[in-house]
Amino acid sequence: MYVLHKPFDQGFIGGTEFHAEELIRNLRYEYVCYVLYPEGENHLLEEFADAFVLRHVLPTSRNDELIEGVLRGFGIDLIHIQHLMGIPRLLLRVACAMRIPVVLSIHDHFPICPNLWLVAPHGQYCGLPSDPLIHQRCLETTFEEPTPSVSQWRAHYAQLLRDVDLTIFFSEDTRQRFSKLFSLSRTRVFPYGIRLPEKGTSESPQGQDERPFSVCFLGYADVAKGKDLIRAVAPQLARAGVRVHFLGSLEKDWPISWPERFRKQMFFHGRYLADEVVTRLREIGPQLVCLLSLLPETFSRTLSEAWAAGIPVIVGPVGAQAERVRQTGGGVVLLTLKANAVMEAVLELKRNRQAHEALRAAVKKIPIYSELDMVGEYRTFYRTILMNSTLQAPRDEFVLAIASYQVRTPSWLSRTGKPILHAVQDEQTTLEQPERMRDLMPRTVVGQLLGLVSMVYLRACKFGWKETLGRPLRKLERRFIQRLRR
Repeated sequence: MYVLHKPFDQGFIGGTEFHAEELIRNLRYEYVCYVLYPEGENHLLEEFADAFVLRHVLPTSRNDELIEGVLRGFGIDLIHIQHLMGIPRLLLRVACAMRIPVVLSIHDHFPICPNLWLVAPHGQYCGLPSDPLIHQRCLETTFEEPTPSVSQWRAHYAQLLRDVDLTIFFSEDTRQRFSKLFSLSRTRVFPYGIRLPEKGTSESPQGQDERPFSVCFLGYADVAKGKDLIRAVAPQLARAGVRVHFLGSLEKDWPISWPERFRKQMFFHGRYLADEVVTRLREIGPQLVCLLSLLPETFSRTLSEAWAAGIPVIVGPVGAQAERVRQTGGGVVLLTLKANAVMEAVLELKRNRQAHEALRAAVKKIPIYSELDMVGEYRTFYRTILMNSTLQAPRDEFVLAIASYQVRTPSWLSRTGKPILHAVQDEQTTLEQPERMRDLMPRTVVGQLLGLVSMVYLRACKFGWKETLGRPLRKLERRFIQRLRR
């Protein structure tokens, strides 16, 4: 069961939701995957059953008996928390009592500070000062509503971090930052994987030496990602004869006050899909990609995408971006995130083509970690954990009480990008208190059977009977393994 702070298939999503979607999309035929996330006072539990999703509404924050009923009733064998925001208050305690292994992935710095970007009001990395008054003034400036003190905040999440069996980081830089503030039992570094173009496409921009020198600002436009700095640097680069490309943001995201003579040197390529960004970078063919995040990134997928396209980068002095560039030599690490520092670095590489070619040669030697590589590691990782734990067999009487659900095809499984509704019953599932579930049984068993027959028939039409019966057979296999272990 994956635990998130928001759904990954609705509206704009970040790296956390994108990462969970990648794992589920690749593992949904090997495991029954669940996603739990908050919605109002309740939590939604989505069950990914092959190409379908069953959505249940769970008031999981009310008592530990209900949480145990959910974990035991749905047969949850492993909990992988992708974000701690909005997590059910008693989830970790109940999972520990039930001996269900819990893994936590750290995608940002939320457990360290409510200001999870760690960007001070003056627009730079705060550096995690030791003076609590500095933290308090920063929070008062950043948030309109009162927030807990940083010491209270960290004490709360320190307990949660102690309760997990393993904490996964995406860079050594982030692990070291957390290790200085929290007592972590077991940790591991797992890098993100990216989607690479199909084999046969060109591996590097062609004819770069003949093209005018250009840079690309990659990613969406956001203040924490350096939007204000880019706004100041872009016209200066254009004035210096450098072509400026924007990939991931729109022209309307940037000032209309830029002089027309500078805009002639600027090219806006719009948004991109994850599986096309590397190809589009190669087609644009910039000599440099600038990643000017103010915050200490925990990994930086865009950095991997620039390297996969064969392009050196310019990054700021903190976080995983700086760590990775220093380790590989695949770019320039600025001493400070100031407009003049960016200009000096770009113009120096424009003048010194030999230095630029050395960076390109270093980039070609960097191994690129693909999405399939990442999924393969998680597949082995999950298998190892489950082999060493007791599998939970779903209790039929509990599952039968969960009778009202909505079955749909996820948008990311549909070629048209539009969700396809296959069957609907009662709009949503409402779980009552455990003692009241027996009252639902006479009313819901018939609905459950009708929904089951409908779903099996639709799946058989789409995938064939062999694939349709695969999931029940996997459940029988799990129960058989559990009996052998007894």
